Amino acid sequence: MIFTKYISFLVLLCLMACSSSKHEQNDSLPEIQHGNSLMESANQLMKSNKMESALGIYKQAFDQFALIDDVEGKFKSTISMIKALILLSDYERAEILLNSVRAAGNVSNDLNENYELLRIEFFLSKKDFDNVKQLTETSKIEKYSNRVFLLMTTYRIKALQLMSQDYSKELRTLTQALHLIEQEEEAFLSLEISDIEFINFTLGTVRLSEKEFTAAEKHFLEGLSLSKQTGDYRSIGDNLFQLGLVNKELLNFDKSLEYLYRAADVYEVLKDSSGVERIRSIIKEMKHSGK
Repeated sequence: MIFTKYISFLVLLCLMACSSSKHEQNDSLPEIQHGNSLMESANQLMKSNKMESALGIYKQAFDQFALIDDVEGKFKSTISMIKALILLSDYERAEILLNSVRAAGNVSNDLNENYELLRIEFFLSKKDFDNVKQLTETSKIEKYSNRVFLLMTTYRIKALQLMSQDYSKELRTLTQALHLIEQEEEAFLSLEISDIEFINFTLGTVRLSEKEFTAAEKHFLEGLSLSKQTGDYRSIGDNLFQLGLVNKELLNFDKSLEYLYRAADVYEVLKDSSGVERIRSIIKEMKHSGK
């Protein structure tokens, strides 16, 4: 079984290393549309926390793009496969693809930037915080677009927070950059809704750790609103859960319980048993203490 899985992976890598010359897309438009349709289906599965199913469909999309040697299609479907593998904590296969993905050839700047972001996400997920710090030094990320600069700074803050190191400088940088971008409509529109949700969620956890509960609540409420727009169940559940914790600290116990029960319902849908158990434990403790 393991042997078959890695043979399949070797075949995938061989396909990625094929000629990077891009054929005229006019003759292959139906294939591109089919590949993009598969990508969209897999993206919806990802939002529902069905990573294994999404991974299989991303692989189908890659195969479709490979038939016509669509370099950008192969690149973006591979990046999506890596994302799914990271969420599945399959770091071995994720790293194989991560190290090989550039064999796909020259692609757009946006895809290259997404690849750089994914590398940092990979190291952060693996708790390799030293690599995250190294890759997100201000001098190294100033060359990127506003969107990538903001996200990389957010990743850096998250890593420093988890390492219990000072992140006040980065927090000021992020806050100032966000303020400036909000003044420029074109720059702000370059951000995706999921990007803004992620930034708000990270800032919320930072404020919560600093016991700035009102500020944390504001970030999580914004994150909840944005995650509802994207339909990302994981983000919806996580923001609800954090709002439950924040309101517990603010002594709004009825509100806290409401958020926690709603978060538990979402985690049930996601089949996240550990998340459900954690919430039940918190609710039990609150009721036991009479809160």
